[in-house]
Amino acid sequence: MSLLGVSGLTKRFGGVIANRDVSFAVAPGELVGVIGPNGAGKSTLFDLVTGFQRADAGRVSLDGADVTRLRPDEIAQRGVARTFQKLRPFSDMTVLENVMVGAFLRTAEVAVAREAAHHALASVGLADRADAHARGLSTGQRKRLELARALATRPRLLLLDEVTGGVDQATIPGLVRLVRELHASGLALVVIEHNMRVIMELAQRIVALQLGEVIADAPPSEIVRNPRELQRYMIWAIGASMVALSGLQWLGRRGCFAIGSHNKMEKNDQCPTEKFDGAIDTSSVGIRAEVGIQYFSEILDSSSRQPSPA
Repeated sequence: MSLLGVSGLTKRFGGVIANRDVSFAVAPGELVGVIGPNGAGKSTLFDLVTGFQRADAGRVSLDGADVTRLRPDEIAQRGVARTFQKLRPFSDMTVLENVMVGAFLRTAEVAVAREAAHHALASVGLADRADAHARGLSTGQRKRLELARALATRPRLLLLDEVTGGVDQATIPGLVRLVRELHASGLALVVIEHNMRVIMELAQRIVALQLGEVIADAPPSEIVRNPRELQRYMIWAIGASMVALSGLQWLGRRGCFAIGSHNKMEKNDQCPTEKFDGAIDTSSVGIRAEVGIQYFSEILDSSSRQPSPA
């Protein structure tokens, strides 16, 4: 049985579909990478899995039990922890106190929480910064603090959102080493990462997202050496954006919409068709497809420069 099961997850924000019918599974102890350009729906997917957002459709399960409608704290109690792309530690608290916040999920005893926090800090290489204030940490150290706070909850599944994002190149190897050590300890991980070299080396399997949909789910070697799925996506994205823009032009000629605030196309009550309903975010129609084409083109280009296996 899978540790984590994601089936048909869909999330809409007005006229934008952030996730569309997303399905994949994570086995106990597996390390799965999630890739995709900005706006592909990666962080939203983490929000849905951990209860920070409610899905419009679909199901999230842990050990086969449905957790789709549970609160974040209830999901954490079941052994799921996460880090966030935007680092927001409690700046006026010490590093140790920040991690104790996570430890209190499992205990109400201050001494026990303090001991668990010390252990978590040691595991991420921040033991010597325990008494420092969190506001004085570097970006790389804040990444480690996020990890320590998540580990203090004693998770079985850890979701990491851009673990190497925003750090200097010299810091990346240490963070990669840390992720490897966590995985070697038996922890299951799902890792969002933009650094292709890092995620291709770390992950046992890659789930690629674009425009909120899964376009590939395979081992890294298969995605790099046999990128037909990504090529098919690029052809589809070009066609989809052309169809969408043609449809918008058709609606515009019939007076179905007007450009409103924040670049939104708002429906005209006199629109002759009932198929057009609500608002469409014009900034997402062609741009998200264009960004995805560029993103996956770079992967295809890098794979074409690699020597073929003997």
